[in-house]
Amino acid sequence: MSANALCEKKGKVAIVTINRPEVRNCVNDVTAAALRDIFDELEKDNSVSAVILTGAGDISFSSGLDLKQLAKEGPDLIPKVIFEDTGWAGIGRRHFPKPLIAAVNGMALAGGLELTLSCDFSIASEKAQFGCNEVTLGPIADAGGAFRLANWIPLPYAKEMLLTGKIIDAQEALRIGLVNRVVPHDQLMDVCLEIAEIICANSASSMQITKSLMAETLGLHEDEAWIINDRYMRASFDTPDFMEGPRAYTAKREKNFSE
Repeated sequence: MSANALCEKKGKVAIVTINRPEVRNCVNDVTAAALRDIFDELEKDNSVSAVILTGAGDISFSSGLDLKQLAKEGPDLIPKVIFEDTGWAGIGRRHFPKPLIAAVNGMALAGGLELTLSCDFSIASEKAQFGCNEVTLGPIADAGGAFRLANWIPLPYAKEMLLTGKIIDAQEALRIGLVNRVVPHDQLMDVCLEIAEIICANSASSMQITKSLMAETLGLHEDEAWIINDRYMRASFDTPDFMEGPRAYTAKREKNFSE
């Protein structure tokens, strides 16, 4: 594992850290490959039920792509950081089956914001800042931001952020629905771990099916969504967990979900 990205396990929760604080946790080719490898392993690791993604230090979650490397290599760099199968930093296009929380500890700019949009939801430190500022530099938000941002926040706000490159603070991000909570900086990881531990007590198969169902039905007309919903409903019948909750409730015992 590269030191550019770290993985620590706390019970059933894995904490993945982008570890380049000296350059505001920007992502170069080595970092992208390290993140891809970590998430490859976590996807297969049945001892992990939820994952938290964060950045090292107190300044930055991630400032996005390493601009010095981009200036040196140009478009040739892109396939080294946006992988054909798993996307930006090995996360952007990955259909990650486990709940993934962004713990935004500082600046989440450009590709850094797109990393948060690759997660299921975000918890922000009071010090966090957010921006899709690619247009101020020349590229576009091509790692998901140009279409995902409008699925997270109202379209006019998304257009303003994408077209002006403006940077917003944590409270503004909360107001427009970009983050779920804003918490004191020194409590960020504790809050994220608390949420992750609640998630870990739930049925892994139910959460995986729910994530897939939401992803496939996003933006569809209800007539189409119901067809997909019914397919996943039938799939849930075949999981060991489907009857575990009702049986545990009836027997007045603790639930014992499969891993």
